[in-house]
Amino acid sequence: MMRHKINKLTLTSVLIALTLALAIAENLAIPLLRMPIPGAKIGLSNIAVLVAFYFVGPWYAFVVLMVRVFVVFLFGGNTVAFVFSLFGGVMAYITMFALKHSKRFSLYGISAGGAFAHASGQIVAAVYLTGSTTVFYYMPILTGLSLVAGFVVALLAVPIFKALVKYEGSHFYNI
Repeated sequence: MMRHKINKLTLTSVLIALTLALAIAENLAIPLLRMPIPGAKIGLSNIAVLVAFYFVGPWYAFVVLMVRVFVVFLFGGNTVAFVFSLFGGVMAYITMFALKHSKRFSLYGISAGGAFAHASGQIVAAVYLTGSTTVFYYMPILTGLSLVAGFVVALLAVPIFKALVKYEGSHFYNI
């Protein structure tokens, strides 16, 4: 039992490092990519949250998510980005949790659903921060792009899934 908990904590620590590295890399790359749509990005750091859901469980996935949200805020210091990330992250987590436990969705569906919920959470945060509902006009664009981003995140997570299954057998694999 103790060994199992140590393995979960170890993998969670690795996933926290991965989510932070991916968040930093993506934030550095955004100015270079010149995204035509404000706020649009793939959300590469969500790869680690998705992996955590499957290999160490929902509580650990929530820890990975929250550590990323708070550490990126501590180093970036952007309060508005923090609120967007927190609202989006929590909504994505709740959605992914529900979709995974319904046992009706694949990895791709869970990831796309989480991305859609994240974008929706950011719209809710924008309404909260601006006091205006006109930001809802941005929702079709942002949520449409989020579905594509969610698919890409799942696609990029597959090699990590395969490596963990190969390395640990079915030890962490609790679908």
